[in-house]
Amino acid sequence: MQTVMSESAFHSYIKSVLRKASMRWKPLNEVKSRARVERGLYKCEQCQSIVPATAITTLKNGKTKRVKNIAVDHISPVVPVSGFDSWDNVIQRLFCDVDGLQLLCRDCHEIKCKEEMSERKTYRT
Repeated sequence: MQTVMSESAFHSYIKSVLRKASMRWKPLNEVKSRARVERGLYKCEQCQSIVPATAITTLKNGKTKRVKNIAVDHISPVVPVSGFDSWDNVIQRLFCDVDGLQLLCRDCHEIKCKEEMSERKTYRT
């Protein structure tokens, strides 16, 4: 019997399905509620700025688009810097308690993600 997906495609698919399911995880909403200052405004746990939930950005073609300006972030990466270890551990870290999550503004979240990617790259070499 021929396989339908490569191993990496299968991993990507499973990760996608798990991430989609995690969007309904109750602690995510608790973190957002805790960071809410007033309707549509949230306090970033990193820089302490008060930011709107969405922002307007200009696309290359000159049109504008509304984008998410906040992210509920896992304090410890879902996939460790050292790389994938097991699905059980990924699931445990993905569906963590409120204490393992933080609300970040888009800028702080991008910085954190870039730092983690840099650490992964360093770890691999």
